[in-house]
Amino acid sequence: MNMARAPAGGRNWEGYGGDPYLAGEVAYQTVKGHQDVGVIACVKHVIGNEQENFRSSSSSNIDDRTMHEIYGWPFFKSVQAGTGSAMCAFNMINNTIACENNNVLNKLLRQEYGFKGFVLSDWNAAYTTAVAVASGLDMMQPDAPPYGAALLSAIGRTVTQAQVDQIAVNILAPYYLLGQDRSYPPVTCNYSYPLETPLNNVTKDHYTFIRSSGAESTVLLKNNNNTLPLSVGVRIAVIGSDARAPSNMALTQGRYPDGTVYQGWGSGAIDMASIVTPLQGIQTRFGASRVTSSLDDFNIADVQAKARAADVAIVCVCANSGEGHITIDGNAGDRKNLTLWHNGDNLINAVAQVNRKTIVVLHITGPVTMPWINHPNISAVLLAGTPGEESGNSLADVLVGLVNPSGKLTYTIARNVNDYPARVIYTGTGVVQIDYTEKLNIDYRHFDTNRISPLFEFGFGLSYTTFQYSNFRSTTGNQVLFAPVDDVSMVMTFSVSVRNSGTVAGAEVAQLYIAYPPAAGEPPKVLRNFEKVFLAPGASSTITFSLSGMELSVWSVTQQNWTLVMGTYTAMVAASSRDIKQNVTFDVVSRLNPSTTTSTRSTAVASTSTRTSSTLSLSTTTGSRTTSTTQGGGSASATTSLGTVTSSGFSTSNNLTMTMATGSIPSTSSSTASASSSTTSNSTLPATTAPFSSASRVVVIMMSPSLVIVFMAIA
Repeated sequence: MNMARAPAGGRNWEGYGGDPYLAGEVAYQTVKGHQDVGVIACVKHVIGNEQENFRSSSSSNIDDRTMHEIYGWPFFKSVQAGTGSAMCAFNMINNTIACENNNVLNKLLRQEYGFKGFVLSDWNAAYTTAVAVASGLDMMQPDAPPYGAALLSAIGRTVTQAQVDQIAVNILAPYYLLGQDRSYPPVTCNYSYPLETPLNNVTKDHYTFIRSSGAESTVLLKNNNNTLPLSVGVRIAVIGSDARAPSNMALTQGRYPDGTVYQGWGSGAIDMASIVTPLQGIQTRFGASRVTSSLDDFNIADVQAKARAADVAIVCVCANSGEGHITIDGNAGDRKNLTLWHNGDNLINAVAQVNRKTIVVLHITGPVTMPWINHPNISAVLLAGTPGEESGNSLADVLVGLVNPSGKLTYTIARNVNDYPARVIYTGTGVVQIDYTEKLNIDYRHFDTNRISPLFEFGFGLSYTTFQYSNFRSTTGNQVLFAPVDDVSMVMTFSVSVRNSGTVAGAEVAQLYIAYPPAAGEPPKVLRNFEKVFLAPGASSTITFSLSGMELSVWSVTQQNWTLVMGTYTAMVAASSRDIKQNVTFDVVSRLNPSTTTSTRSTAVASTSTRTSSTLSLSTTTGSRTTSTTQGGGSASATTSLGTVTSSGFSTSNNLTMTMATGSIPSTSSSTASASSSTTSNSTLPATTAPFSSASRVVVIMMSPSLVIVFMAIA
């Protein structure tokens, strides 16, 4: 659930991109996907593990508002989904060890978010028994001090029996919640002795999903003169070592120094028995007799000879990254720079010199520099990310148009490396201080705030067809009663018509951004919803966006609460963060204002709270967007996105308490290790109602851990 703060960050490929709303929605669905089939989800890393260099000897220094609105948000959504566990990070947070951080584990995760599962450490990431217990750490990984025998010996001295009992409750809660005590498959995997684990093949036909998702999530960055899709009769030269298999597939945790990049490396990688390479996929689709190859990145003479003789030259290039305990070609997890690996830039230019239909395929774990992007002979660019074991088949399906790519960038690609708001720190001594000085302005927010033109913006992605947007409007009336944000059922909606105006079927991801009034102090716009729609040529569909009070709120440091700021807002429907199609303006006005008390068109659920409620005044415009920023106040509390969440109640500070367990399990009284904001009985952990309808479905958009990052479409 980390935020891809620095573009060279080694584990960015395991996360969900550079926007907290996007990361939160994917986190929610990921947790649900695991736990709906009885597997305890573990969300990580709490919080601020945004680079691998110095990950065990650095402090991520994050201010309170940024913590809530950016880095904490995906974990908040994970708790809403009922995650059974969370992993604390290696790093320090504001100079306190993450796994011994009471403010983060107890106050933020448990009290404010209402987390009721167990917290486990990253490997050897806690050090002091009593401090770790008091701060909310339940499980130490691996089985080593400061827990195990050290914890047992501390009971009655620096740790109380009640604290240990609470740890047991936290660990057992998700076990009972997910029914692992009833008809659950026996555990056969022995992590310490993997060779003793009996073979249990559960892959079934998963390769079909991997293939289709890898194709669908490909991002089409460039397609001059409709170069793609290709005719199956063309002669193709496949260029680059990224088109072949790694030399040694027996290497573990994805630590391949060569060959095609289909995943990053480290503990998030999968040891695969085989892979369909780009060369294999293209040969199968187009016919081996029509495909030649040159796989030596430095044999430019052979590369150009093969490219010159072909109708189309496909150059496969890469840039990889991973976890910090593995170093590949001097990249200690984090990439040393943002250039392509294996002579990639020179390879592309050499091919483009001799072939007018040069297609570049990027297998990358994050943004790269593209000095060749405007070369007239580079007619198409596909960003395939890290597509998994069916990589070559996924690519071939896109090349011939069997699949129309519909991926959208989950991060910004800059024109210049100095345009990014943050970068990996590679040098330092002692506890390296990593100051999050960009605050709310990560990724596209930074580019918007500073009026920097990106090479490819967040949310960008072309298609083999075209789409038209029309009739963007609010569906909650011209003036909508908006209750205080601690009314968790409060939702407003917008709709837009999207039409496939091209000649082939395709999918579009419509994105909803919100521009706040100046008093809110937000970036010029922030993502607040997205929907994907599949359309035949000429077909149209009406997309509905839901927006909750939480998604309109900002975190007030002074009030220590979510705050709804009065003023004029702009809702924008867009094809990307820079391609705004239409907008709707609305005003949030205090209900106590006499001019706003005459509304009779409320579609919102009235609040029973005695606090001041508000009114939304709506008007529709097109074209421009609001870009001003400053900060202000108000009063509000937590609610949810895209639906209703019911809770056991609110804490005295009006923070939403999310609880996850059903049924009764033994519980002790509150201890230092497990402060809770719940107002329910200690003996029963109440159920959480999911904030998404049962009709939710997941559709693929962009790469994630060893497979894909997804956008959700709500049916």
